[in-house]
Amino acid sequence: MTVRLNRMGYEHAQLLIKSGYRVIDGRGDWSEDQPSPAEENEFIREHDFREYSRWPLGHEFPYGDFRDVHRCAVLAAQSRAGQYSHHDVELAVAHLLGMLEGQRLSIAAHRKSPSGAPPLGLPAFWSGVVGKSLPEIHSRIRGGNSRRPARPTAQYDRAQAISGPPYPRAGGAAPTSSLWPHLCS
Repeated sequence: MTVRLNRMGYEHAQLLIKSGYRVIDGRGDWSEDQPSPAEENEFIREHDFREYSRWPLGHEFPYGDFRDVHRCAVLAAQSRAGQYSHHDVELAVAHLLGMLEGQRLSIAAHRKSPSGAPPLGLPAFWSGVVGKSLPEIHSRIRGGNSRRPARPTAQYDRAQAISGPPYPRAGGAAPTSSLWPHLCS
């Protein structure tokens, strides 16, 4: 049985994340954060079923606790959607995780240490690109020249010679992104 994406739930999750109603927690925390059946029934009594239907991304894919989007719930949904090949839900979950990760990096970038060094857990590269436009990021990656593609590093050349192209696509073609070598170095 294919589970279809609940568009209303997906749009509601995006709005909550953009508005700051999110919890950036660990992968296994959803078993503790998940609303109980009694809490779900109480929510339906206080609101209506239409409001309740805004909280799952599809049947059996909840993403929050009726207040916030929980990263752990989105990760659990990603795992189940991939396991059962629910592609619509899987794509929506990937987008929500990207939004959550972007906010996590943004928060981390604002918490700089007193020495001015990037915060723990945030590589120096990311501290320079958070909050920048895409052309500015491309310029930073390519060393100021945004027209010429970046030259892969020697380390990348050696790794590719040993193991082949990273993340091969179906059909064996290598990814076309010029970001890959710089994100790995």
